[in-house]
Amino acid sequence: MWLRDFFEKAQEWRLERRRASTFARRQACSAGLTVPETFEKIYAENKWGRAKNGARFYSGDGSLPKHSRAYEDFVVAIIEADGSISTWVDIGCGDFQVASRVLDRISRPIRYVGCDTAATSSPITRRPSLVPASRSCPVMRQLQIPRPPTS
Repeated sequence: MWLRDFFEKAQEWRLERRRASTFARRQACSAGLTVPETFEKIYAENKWGRAKNGARFYSGDGSLPKHSRAYEDFVVAIIEADGSISTWVDIGCGDFQVASRVLDRISRPIRYVGCDTAATSSPITRRPSLVPASRSCPVMRQLQIPRPPTS
């Protein structure tokens, strides 16, 4: 019994060390960069993977419906329930995968403003026509976030 407990603890320890090592390696690749520079680098180097449809920018598997459906349902429900909502500001819009699905499900016109630190990564900045004609053309804003202090 104690031997099994020992091996389980050893496995947990190895997993935690691996996570810590991965985190440190990922942090090191963006050392000295601003937040926008970090995200531009992530997109440029495909750190979150590549889109199956060949799109140049990809926000990662977290933007796939199987991971974002609950969030999408929540946003649609709030907007549909409150007719006074006329604008949806999406902070961290990324590659516009999630927002495009939400906008397709909303039954009335609404203004969409997509905000992301990596301005060139979003297809919105290059192809506003991606938003259905019944929607207001999205505006991409680059957030100005100061460079974090170095230690």
